[in-house]
Formats: sequence, C-alpha cells, structure tokens
Amino acid sequence: MIPEWGLVEWQTTIAIVHNGSKPRSLFTSNSDCTKRAHRVKKLHGMLPTQKYMHNWRPDLYEDDYCRVCESNVEDTNHIWRCPETLTSQCEGWEETMELVTSLGKKLWERAKESWESEKKKAEEEGKEFKKKEPTFSNETMDSFWTMLMDYFRGARNIKEQNLLDDDMEREEVVDLGSLGWRPWTVIDAYHGLAPLFLKDKFQTLFYTTQEIASIMADRFIKGIEDYGRTGIWNPRCKKTVDWEKSIGVTGVSKRTRPEEPGTRAGGHGGSNSNFGNFNRDRFDVTRMKRLHKAADKDVLDEYQGKGVLNVMERTGGVKYFLEKDLGN
Repeated sequence: MIPEWGLVEWQTTIAIVHNGSKPRSLFTSNSDCTKRAHRVKKLHGMLPTQKYMHNWRPDLYEDDYCRVCESNVEDTNHIWRCPETLTSQCEGWEETMELVTSLGKKLWERAKESWESEKKKAEEEGKEFKKKEPTFSNETMDSFWTMLMDYFRGARNIKEQNLLDDDMEREEVVDLGSLGWRPWTVIDAYHGLAPLFLKDKFQTLFYTTQEIASIMADRFIKGIEDYGRTGIWNPRCKKTVDWEKSIGVTGVSKRTRPEEPGTRAGGHGGSNSNFGNFNRDRFDVTRMKRLHKAADKDVLDEYQGKGVLNVMERTGGVKYFLEKDLGN
C-alpha cells in the first residue's frame, strides 16, 4: 500500500483511470465506461475474484481457488502474482519497456531537430545560443530491469519468473534522496498509480531531458496498466467464465437468491425471479447506516491523526484535483 498519497503523480493517474477523458468531460461510450469501471474497482479492491464470489455465493462457488493455477486462493493480490502468469507478465513488461524506449528515442530526435533549427536561426541573427543540446542514451533491457527492480517491489519476480525471492512481502525502505519510503509495487503499477519519482529515474537512466523522461514515465505506467487489464485480467475472466459454464453457473443463477427453507427458488414462493421478494433481510437499512457511520469515523480518525485512509478515501476531494491538475 502506498504510504503517502502525495507521492502519486495524480495528473497521470487520473488520466489513466478516466481513460484519457477529464472527469467533467461530456464524452462517454460503452468502452470508456467499462474501462473506467474496471480501473476504479481495482483501486477499491472490488474486482470479482474467486474469494469474493465464494464469500458472496458459497452455494454456487464451493471454494475460492484460482482457476489459472488451481493451487492458491484468488484474491485481489493473487490476480497479479499468480505463478502461472509470470512468463506472460515478463513478456508484457518487456514489450512495454521496448515501446517506451522507442518513444523516448523518437521524442529525442524531434527535440534535437528543433534544437538544431533554433541554433541555426540564432547564428544567422548573430545571437548567442546557450540552450543545451538534448541527449538520449539507448539503454539495454538489463539496465532497464535493474532500475525497475530497485524501485518496484515484485519486479524481480517477474524478471526471473519465480516467486522464490518474494519481493512483494519485503518491508525494507529504499532511500530515494531526502525521502525514504517503501518502493512502489508492481500491483501499484497494474492499478495505474504513477509515482512522482519515476520521471527522475527515467531521466537518469536514459540521460535525457526532464520533459522526455516525464512523457516516458507516464507512458510506462499507462502501458503496464493496460497490459494488466488486457493481458492478465481479461484472459483470467475468460478462463473463469469457461469454468463456471462447466459447473452450471450462469448469469441467471448469480442473480437469483439462494433457496431458503420453506420457499421455492429465488427465496419466495411463486416466482423464479428475484422481484418482490418479501423474505429479504429487514435490517438492510440499519446495516447501511452502520457502514456509513464506520466510514465517517475513519475520516474523523484520519483528521485527528489516529488512522490512515486508503488511496481512494484520500482522494475524496476530487474538486482539488480537477482544478490543480486538470486546469478546470
């Protein structure tokens, strides 16, 4: 978990979550809404994992094992750490690394052309030209991996394609200059959370300008988040759906309440659907009030320094981010 929300590059992160559209934008589409919903659920820890489904409907899901590796409980962390997906993850990360490196080189070539044009114009006008020539070092994949393994817990597992040296569980602090904190995790990257420090690491690694490094860092996190959705989550969903079909779990059965003693299917006598069920829990309202009261207490404890909110709870002041980061 990220120890401090101020370490997040929120302009990039919000752009990723909202699929490049500003939160106040009138643009919408089915694809846009689907991607946004997926990303928000990731941040909230609300993806429909086998653990969640088993707790929700134990009558349909007898266990909570991962349908990919068949040996571990599938929770919101295991999704991104399943040993059966490490080879695919390594390929996905390296593809993103190659694309980002190629992008950086193209940006440098454009910057150099612009620099040469400005220099030539200054010389023709007899003016002194002090602007430094933009540079770029085309680093090897090994150098790239070394940097990522230093600052992203779990990157070593992906690089070496094993969980023997489980960086995901290590608590050590990496000194990043005047600040010291636990490094980002690969799960943070899959969630689309961009770290502020990454652009500085890209600038040092590729020996380039801050502007180019900033764009490269943004595209890297965007690429990893996108791979996590299309390369890990989507195939996992397909495999889970195929498994559900094999045991007779359908969309209808998920929507139908489990049978209760003395009633017919759906929890009430006379209909197979869930509509008009008078046997539902009469304490739903009081339960929601308790949840709201607990949430209010969390916020109050945070303001009083007695507790720590999670990432999404701390971003409740959306207006601040809209005005500061998005210029609305």
